[in-house]
Amino acid sequence: MDTKFREATQYILGNPAAFISRFFKRMVEFWYFPYPIEWIVLSVLGWAGAWAVWKTHKNSWLFIVPLFTYPLVFFITHLFANYRHPIDPMIVLLAAYAL
Repeated sequence: MDTKFREATQYILGNPAAFISRFFKRMVEFWYFPYPIEWIVLSVLGWAGAWAVWKTHKNSWLFIVPLFTYPLVFFITHLFANYRHPIDPMIVLLAAYAL
């Protein structure tokens, strides 16, 4: 694991533009795939619900922290659509709250 860490670190430091490009591509794909139109609407409503919860509830961090932190690992490393499944229920709840 130490060898892989060093290889990854060397790649990131040696090719920062490529790393940042892939990071943003994975970020878009995380919120966009597998069903583009429905996923975008659900994601936007989920973030709107997160904003509304943050403004109105004391324990809003329970919803907002996972939306920020959970996807970061996949933005950096790799991306498959099924990695979004654990936070889908939260996104649906926040989207419903926004509506």
